[in-house]
Amino acid sequence: PAPSGSTPHTPVAVSLPPGARALDKLSVDEVQCLLHGLKLMQYCDVFKENSVDGSTLALVESAEELTELKIIALHAKRLLKTIQDLKATGVPPELL
Repeated sequence: PAPSGSTPHTPVAVSLPPGARALDKLSVDEVQCLLHGLKLMQYCDVFKENSVDGSTLALVESAEELTELKIIALHAKRLLKTIQDLKATGVPPELL
């Protein structure tokens, strides 16, 4: 039993909008589709060569990590913001 005054830790299930996919569940091919949907298809080859899937994208915490993949700084900042948003809302089907 949990000590008095505390609650046991239970994971919180994130509720995604209908049809949305959790970012960390995307395959490498789905990440390719996502890049196309975001008009960042020029980075598809480098993402595929590095086997970047959704779980890898979900770990990205800075634009600098993306620039290591030769993504230009402004695109890296935009992609980072998108990653943060998609972690919270899920990936809508129209981007896949």
